[in-house]
Amino acid sequence: MLKSCFTSVWLAAAVVALLIANNFIFDLPDEPEPAAGKFFDAGGGVRVHYTETPGEKPTIVFVHGLPGTAADFDNVARRLAGRHIIQIDRPGYGYSTGGTQDMFAQAETVHDLLASRNVKGATVVGHSYGGPLAIALAHEHPRDVARIATLAGAGGGMQIDEMNKVNAELIRITHLPVIEQVNELFFSNMVLRGLASVQVKEAFNPEDVVPAYKERTLTFTLKDSDLEALRENTLDFDDDVARVDDFMDEVRQPALVMQGRGDKLVAPQYATAIARALPRAKLVELDGGHMFLISQPTRVAKEIKALERR
Repeated sequence: MLKSCFTSVWLAAAVVALLIANNFIFDLPDEPEPAAGKFFDAGGGVRVHYTETPGEKPTIVFVHGLPGTAADFDNVARRLAGRHIIQIDRPGYGYSTGGTQDMFAQAETVHDLLASRNVKGATVVGHSYGGPLAIALAHEHPRDVARIATLAGAGGGMQIDEMNKVNAELIRITHLPVIEQVNELFFSNMVLRGLASVQVKEAFNPEDVVPAYKERTLTFTLKDSDLEALRENTLDFDDDVARVDDFMDEVRQPALVMQGRGDKLVAPQYATAIARALPRAKLVELDGGHMFLISQPTRVAKEIKALERR
């Protein structure tokens, strides 16, 4: 009887400790308000947030990775002062609302957004997942895109790894009825913070993590809407990227393929394959990891300027 009483007390204490830790100690930061940019109605309830900086054309369009936000390019954009720049929160990410789309639907959404801003002949820069998306846009709407830059871009035979597929399935499971409520009360914030810390460190490896990016990850990437977009884009990834690989040799625009030698998420071998497939590509390798666009923005801006002289 006494042993049973002690067990109940310990269990109750553990439950309280989990509640306090998950909801107070490890609570996630609130989303910043209000959104800094504009919204484009992409149809089907999808509203795409983007920022637009006035300046000299041709326009530079930035498309982030998986996951990510338009703000991932802020440091590069500041080094391209005086240019007309559009930075996009892909459907489902950042301030965009209404769910996500597959890669080719996203390319159509970017096309429609650019048309609404009277943009043609842009330099489209895509990071990671944004790389094949930029190539798809250039193939499907060549008048939109004069030049392409892929930064640690996916493609060249790359497929999503099994761990990311497992994570995508865990996102689905943790949003099932009852499990979702229990998870939100006792575990979600602690688990998400732990996963974010590991993944952000891996993304920047071998360079140091930039604190502003880690904070943005906690603020945006761990929202339910962003996690659901991440899950869907992860599950569609292999088929979407394979489709882009199939027509890559038909894309005639000058291209920059930029790759970190120490990238732990997109191996350098894929950048080599992409550069070989794109008829007018130049491969530029640098010391760094997957997030060199944030850690080395001056170098990225320099290479974009060099691309535009081609």
